[in-house]
Amino acid sequence: MRYRAPLLPAKFLYSSHCARDCFQTGSGPGPFPEDEMHCTCRVHVASDDLHHSVDGFVNAPPALPLRTCGNPATPQSLHSIPLNGNIGRWYKAARGRALLKHFACHSKHPKPSDQNRSHPAAMSAPQAKRVKTNDDAPYELIYWPGIPGRGELVRVLFEEAGVPYTDTAKTEGNKAAPLVLGYMDAGNTGDATNPPVFAPPVLKHGSLTINQVPNILLYLAPKLGLAGADSDGDGLFHLNEIVLTLLDGFVNEIHETHHPVATSLTYEEQKPEAKKRAKAFTDERLPKFLGYVQRVLDAKTSGDGPWLYGGKLAYADLVLFQCLDGTKYAFPKSVGKLQESGKYDGVFKLYDAVKERPNIKKYLESDRRVPYSSGIWRHYPELEE
Repeated sequence: MRYRAPLLPAKFLYSSHCARDCFQTGSGPGPFPEDEMHCTCRVHVASDDLHHSVDGFVNAPPALPLRTCGNPATPQSLHSIPLNGNIGRWYKAARGRALLKHFACHSKHPKPSDQNRSHPAAMSAPQAKRVKTNDDAPYELIYWPGIPGRGELVRVLFEEAGVPYTDTAKTEGNKAAPLVLGYMDAGNTGDATNPPVFAPPVLKHGSLTINQVPNILLYLAPKLGLAGADSDGDGLFHLNEIVLTLLDGFVNEIHETHHPVATSLTYEEQKPEAKKRAKAFTDERLPKFLGYVQRVLDAKTSGDGPWLYGGKLAYADLVLFQCLDGTKYAFPKSVGKLQESGKYDGVFKLYDAVKERPNIKKYLESDRRVPYSSGIWRHYPELEE
């Protein structure tokens, strides 16, 4: 069975940790600095973050070289790992304009035997403890009480899908804020399977704890049936890139319109800067982001209907709805003018379509929907003057 070498980034082809006497300082046009260590024996070595698997047998730990080809220039310190098959493909990697070609071994190697199976290099590295999730486990959203904020971007997914979830902002009363602060505490180091989180929203599902809005959305979308028509292919990544752009323009940049200097300062303490930032946003950035969304809708990948991708409602459409809804609250005059221009009809048509969906409509009319006040989307009339 022939071993088909994968296309690897350049950092996977060299390692200054493996057989240092096999390397010398390079000065050629390669992707490494001139003081980087370069392999001169033209054999493939495993780098710090490469784990190789050949024919399902070898799982090489980091910093262990693969079998050499017997080149006389190859020092004996390069220990071999028994491999199946014949390794004979060029490795190619590009960084910038540089292209490296690196030979792997051409020689035939015997099938692994019981004896060489015991070689330390051929043994699998210990598996890290994995977080176990149960799709039937309850979902728990942990966020600040009293504001919609970034937590709303997660809530609309649950509401559209009709999936029950616990929202600690509404169920924990006076304990809601301390609960959030506990996750952000400098002394919180997570647990055996979950690293500490930085800031809310936080999602708990079974034994899994994660944060960061795009991370939570990417996790939830397939589980809630909101990953679009191509959920098993590349479509999820296309949706993710759309969502990341929406969050950049309608969440992060919106926040900077009222807190352009520092989050530790109040709005009043940075009002002059906020006016300048808000004007730049409404005059330049808001039309640019709306124009991007319209281009996505005009693309062939949008498919039929009002949706962003694949002709089917997906989580990106819900994110757009919430982002545009919050922006309309923060800058009603500016959004109104852009809507009247007729340049972004598809964007506002999608917004209306989501707003009229039965579950979303019911949610917007319920007391579960937190009114806008402070948080990400704030309305200061003077920022539109």
